[in-house]
Amino acid sequence: MLTLQLLEIKVKIFQQEINDGLGDMVTNNTSVAYLQPLENIRLTEKEREEFLCLAGYKQELNLSKDLYPTSSLLVSTVINENDDVFLPNEVWVARNTPINHPDNLDHDDQDIVGHMVGAICVDDNGVIIPDDTEIENLPDLFHIITSSVIYTRWQSKDRILQIANLIEEIESGNKFVSMECRYANFDYLLTDFNDTSKDQVIIERNETTSFLTKYLRFFKGPGVYKGKRVFRVLRNLYFVGKGY
Repeated sequence: MLTLQLLEIKVKIFQQEINDGLGDMVTNNTSVAYLQPLENIRLTEKEREEFLCLAGYKQELNLSKDLYPTSSLLVSTVINENDDVFLPNEVWVARNTPINHPDNLDHDDQDIVGHMVGAICVDDNGVIIPDDTEIENLPDLFHIITSSVIYTRWQSKDRILQIANLIEEIESGNKFVSMECRYANFDYLLTDFNDTSKDQVIIERNETTSFLTKYLRFFKGPGVYKGKRVFRVLRNLYFVGKGY
């Protein structure tokens, strides 16, 4: 009998975080999600071939009537509204991890409606970043764009109607996607309070600095330490899905 093991990621916890009552929150919260706009992708045969090839998708993809293709921005190298920092080097290393991971409805892993088939990185002008680009040559701001397929062939009439409504919302511009990401560790980023692009300092999270965890907004802190904004830098991250 085949037995599947549940893979759990445990972020290392420090005594100071336990003392601050954050032990369970640090170890049990290893995923994040946030919204991005979604649109239908219209590709010619040549464009589709080029896109999937650049995305590293090596298998032949038959985009028949049973598959509805979409494209969406998955993540950008920014500080997002959740106070999470996506550094260029971390995102670049994880750029191909979305491929073949599932798309679901409202982050319900029991309600899968498709999967991601390709991923490319583009700069802020939409120019594709070559896959052999060295990390030191990456722009500070770039984006991962993913292509996905939604399954349109179902036996259940209710499911067929549900997917038809989903596609209608996509085509009307009334649908968003929410990226799903997991991480193995995090550090801190301190910046100028009024201008987060200034005076950025990354501080390694360790036994000495872990007192900063309680100031992170993700852990119900104020997001401020001694007049500086404090953010969470996600480390060893990878993308595991997308919710419609």
